[in-house]
Amino acid sequence: MKKSFMIAVCIAGIVTVSAEITSANSISWADAVAEHSENIQNYGGTIMDATTEFWVMGPPDADADNNGFAWDSGDQDYVAGWRSNAPGEYIIVHFSNGLIDIPGDDLNIHCYGGPNASANVFASTDGMNYDQIGVVEGDIPGYLRIELFDFEGLFHSAVHYVKVERVKNGSQTAFFFDAFGGVTGLAGDFDQDGDVDGNDFLKWQRGELSNPPSPADLAAWQANFGCLSGSMACAAVVLPEPGSVSLMVCTGSLAFLLAPIRKINRHITNYH
Repeated sequence: MKKSFMIAVCIAGIVTVSAEITSANSISWADAVAEHSENIQNYGGTIMDATTEFWVMGPPDADADNNGFAWDSGDQDYVAGWRSNAPGEYIIVHFSNGLIDIPGDDLNIHCYGGPNASANVFASTDGMNYDQIGVVEGDIPGYLRIELFDFEGLFHSAVHYVKVERVKNGSQTAFFFDAFGGVTGLAGDFDQDGDVDGNDFLKWQRGELSNPPSPADLAAWQANFGCLSGSMACAAVVLPEPGSVSLMVCTGSLAFLLAPIRKINRHITNYH
């Protein structure tokens, strides 16, 4: 389902916006390895070093044919973790952009592990003080899973570090990680309260965003107006193909956007 709106604004006349956004949502992936224990390796047993830290950086890349199984012919062994007999192992990844605590889940981890595997998951804003946000368990070796975690108000600023730390040791406790990323955000939700409404437009209009107000931000708000975080309909929103979107804005015509919008209470399943 795609939503589109035409806004009338008379002050500035007609504004032409070039819409180059192909998806209303984006994910922030870990872009560095801050620290790791000495025996971290890929499934094949190659020890991770500075040249192979990309194994857990960026989008998931261990499943070349996207069938959910990472050991097919042609799949790359771009994972990092620990084998069955390596106690005390851990990996800390870094996010330059940081992950914001939004309504619902905030972090996703792509991984696979043996049926007896287990790892604690921690998050930190500064790399020094960590809070546990959950536990990830193994399942069927080689089959990638996406584990979701909710920050649940633990952090008052952006999370820049995520740590996975081994819990169990012994048979079938090997664990490997492919990618760490933020959960898809809702484009246009500039105040990050879980919906796209008139308050978000005001933040854009007043220049209160981290980046200067841009036509692309306005186009994202326009496309997702009325959406709630977690809505499948909104998650699939695609903005117009590259081209021109004419926006006409009239003084006072946005007043309707400021009317209170009733928020829907949503049950959130998490690790706490």
